[in-house]
Amino acid sequence: MLILSETAGAANELGSAIIINPTDRDAIAGALLAALDMPPEEQSLRMAEMQQRLTRYDVVRWAEDLLDQLDGAVAIRRQLQVKEATPEVRQTFLSAYAKARSRWIFLDHDGTLVPFSKRPADAAPGKPLLVLLDQLAVDPRNAVAIVSGRDRDTLGAWYGGLPVHLIAEHGAYARPPGGSWSVPDWRTEWKESVITLFQQFHDRCPGSLVEEKTTAVAWHYRGAAQDLGFLRSRELVNVLNDMARSFDFQVIEGNMVIEVRPRGIDKGTAVRRALEERPGELVMAIGDDRTDEDIFKVLPIDAMSIKVGMVPSFARYNVRSHEDVLALLGTLAATPDPAVVMAV
Repeated sequence: MLILSETAGAANELGSAIIINPTDRDAIAGALLAALDMPPEEQSLRMAEMQQRLTRYDVVRWAEDLLDQLDGAVAIRRQLQVKEATPEVRQTFLSAYAKARSRWIFLDHDGTLVPFSKRPADAAPGKPLLVLLDQLAVDPRNAVAIVSGRDRDTLGAWYGGLPVHLIAEHGAYARPPGGSWSVPDWRTEWKESVITLFQQFHDRCPGSLVEEKTTAVAWHYRGAAQDLGFLRSRELVNVLNDMARSFDFQVIEGNMVIEVRPRGIDKGTAVRRALEERPGELVMAIGDDRTDEDIFKVLPIDAMSIKVGMVPSFARYNVRSHEDVLALLGTLAATPDPAVVMAV
């Protein structure tokens, strides 16, 4: 049985080893005891997993992957340029918004409508935000959707009283205004194994937490020490990628969160379905997370897509913070209907 220091470069590749902190004598002793007590079958399985990984991902494949990434880096960099939504850009959009007879507004929650919180439960929307969203949603020309990784119970408790569409757990569940949640049959036989793994990493990373959803499991490390959280996240991703070869799930990295969910679920698929069911003359989407990139990729070419944060994105434009988002939404809510203005 291999016991490996977390500071060794191989620790990121050999996730089936027992990983230890070399400065923690008690942890080293515990790892030695665990290795000695481990059943021979599990020892063999762990060793076979690491040998298979090294066989599949040898130096030749590593070099090929590196060269492929270099070949595509220039094109991707051009596509993901940071483009701030200037006052001129916003004015052009507001003019198009005022004229549109049907609109879709897709909004992420965490980091977009509200600031991030170390504890996910502390990021509930305040009354001013709910009033603002209600003003947008009651306009008969608008269809407003909250597209979030949050579970459906939380999303329903926060936004269920508004006439908005809810898309929960990154698209696993959807609910029209005042309607019922969709009930697709997602395979989640892997959940118990993943939860056990996440709990192990929670124990090794103080400040992290495990969140179980209906179709997914998430490991948050925003509350952990920055260096330790990042180190543990790299280890966890490697172990999950090995597990994904045996289970039908996908590993998604968000903003200081790693989530496991069934294959075929993403925000982009859910948004595309919504646009097919109700086409919009004008489409707007705002998000801050890596998972929101799936939305930006499926939008019509003339859609107003906005990334929160001055970082590269598939969105057409960037804004600096969620305060900018709220200011923009407030301007939209106050935009008069041209037909009403003309009648007056």
